[in-house]
Amino acid sequence: MSSLTVVNTYIRPFFLFLFFIAVSSALAQETIIKGKVTDVNSGDPIPFVNVLFKGTSIGTTTDFDGNFLLKTNTPKDTLLASYIGYKSRIKVITKGISQIVNFQLEEEVTNLQEVVVLAGENPAFEILRKVVRNKNENDKRKLSAYEYDTYTKIEVDVD
Repeated sequence: MSSLTVVNTYIRPFFLFLFFIAVSSALAQETIIKGKVTDVNSGDPIPFVNVLFKGTSIGTTTDFDGNFLLKTNTPKDTLLASYIGYKSRIKVITKGISQIVNFQLEEEVTNLQEVVVLAGENPAFEILRKVVRNKNENDKRKLSAYEYDTYTKIEVDVD
């Protein structure tokens, strides 16, 4: 076997294989983000905050202590933390590495307009009126015959 045949048969495919392995591992680097979300004024942890990559549905929520852990292979560089009653915060992250990102959220006061609750009639009353109105029309004693299905439930307990 000539040296050119050996190169074409074994060495070239081997280096091509190594090249594709190196490229695929570089593209598939996992981004791991750990952190904590706290209140900017009190420093207390905020549970159940939505933490996600901006513009995607890839995310998580914080636990009772405000901690979160987020792993992804999707190359995104912006992290968003949002919670009702607080201003949303955005932080830029480095793709493809493990890092710690902490958020401090500031309260957002929202004034709602007044709410007027008007008493209305219970919808069941209209149904009951129709039942009473048609009671004579649906009297089973006026029928020559009728049939019905019955259901019996039995419960047995062992003490």
